[in-house]
Amino acid sequence: MNAESVDPLPLLLQLDAGIALFLPVLSEANNVVDASVLWANAKAESAWGNSVGSLASAMAAHFDEWLDAANTAWQGSATKRLIEADPQRVGWTRAESTLTRIDRYLAEVIVDRSADQDLIDRLAALDRRYRNLLVELPVTVFVARADRDELEFVSPNATELTGRPLSELNTRSSLRAIVHPDDVAQLDEMASVLIHANEAAAAGRILRPDGSVRWIEARVTLDGVVAEGVRRLLLTVSDVTDRRAAEQEAQQRERVEALARTAGAFSHEFSSLLQVISGNLERLHSSVETPADAVGQSLAAVARAGSLVNGLMSFASGRPGAAEAVSASALCQSMHTVFRGRLPQAVGLTLDVADTVPDVLIAPDALSVVMLQLLDNAAASITDSGSVRIEVSERSQARCHLAHRAEPRSWVCITVADDGCGIEADRLLKVWEPFYTSRSGIAARGAGLGLSIAHGVIHQYDGHLTLDSSPNIGTTVSLYLPAVDG
Repeated sequence: MNAESVDPLPLLLQLDAGIALFLPVLSEANNVVDASVLWANAKAESAWGNSVGSLASAMAAHFDEWLDAANTAWQGSATKRLIEADPQRVGWTRAESTLTRIDRYLAEVIVDRSADQDLIDRLAALDRRYRNLLVELPVTVFVARADRDELEFVSPNATELTGRPLSELNTRSSLRAIVHPDDVAQLDEMASVLIHANEAAAAGRILRPDGSVRWIEARVTLDGVVAEGVRRLLLTVSDVTDRRAAEQEAQQRERVEALARTAGAFSHEFSSLLQVISGNLERLHSSVETPADAVGQSLAAVARAGSLVNGLMSFASGRPGAAEAVSASALCQSMHTVFRGRLPQAVGLTLDVADTVPDVLIAPDALSVVMLQLLDNAAASITDSGSVRIEVSERSQARCHLAHRAEPRSWVCITVADDGCGIEADRLLKVWEPFYTSRSGIAARGAGLGLSIAHGVIHQYDGHLTLDSSPNIGTTVSLYLPAVDG
């Protein structure tokens, strides 16, 4: 080293780290192409060995990487890199290397980071373990600072719950946007509770991109102080859609059972009264002094009341008739005249039956009662002229108004569709309740049993029902019965 150059050795000896000094081999373009090891202390020898006078290309385990760092340092920018080594050879697993230019030399400082890296590895393993645990938990977790919109953590299973990628669930605002509009007020109320308490809970719905709705229960907790007096929000969300559907089904079953008990109590007595009335009307009908049309109308009313009573009695019996293989297509075709008689003259009737439809297991009288009830409902919804369409077809999947999915198999679907007044959306869930009717005035008298009877009968034969309706457009009731295996 000449007198004008800086002698770095006295300074390097004071460092508590592995130190190596290199004389770079330069190209004509002043780029480092290699370097010779001038000196290395004992700690540096664990990486470079007793290599004074050797070329770095012959000693470095990852020479190309080292050479890139050396050129960066030679241009005046100190460069750090994490290097790994065989602990049996050098005594450490990971180290941090810093390459720096000192005058016409390169100096490398190596600091053993094995203990630090082991700790990082353990933390990473714990993080992976906890993330896997959160994925398997039956709840979805969101974490955020109370003063920021951005979320600090989102459970990976949030995608399954919301139907959205995690990239669309990175802020509290994005979570608020997927809440059902009718339930946003509950969310705001939950936030207001947190002003005075450390915990709040609410139930509601979220909207998925495919239009489906999931019912959730949410609980938010204020966690400990993070910094500057700011606290974290811990939000846990549980999907309770299936549980809610099961509860609604149980409630519906209880209501239907209550109706069955009520129906059984008065059906027999009412049937006896109808027989007396019918007998007297028949005698009056044979009298020339009695207006035939008035008696005929009375007899028709008695027949219709008798049909309702028969339906109630069948419904109340718990199993309305022994099941047998029935062709729904043949039954509907044979009853075409009866169906026509249930509708006003101004209302058209169309029967569309597929060529090949499997039989179903049901009592023929039970299916007839259900069809008449549905025809009566359709007739009552049409004020002037209109039309009713009955369709029988085979389906591979059944729908059910009780939210749960029916098993995939062969089903026979019978639909009764009208273009009448329809039903408001907020009343659709109530139409299955006994004695509930969407009609008003005189038309509502005695109404409200048709769908309850149909519901009770069809479900007793392992079938399902749905109702789709729009105001001023019409209503379609679809009943599904398991097809008989061929």
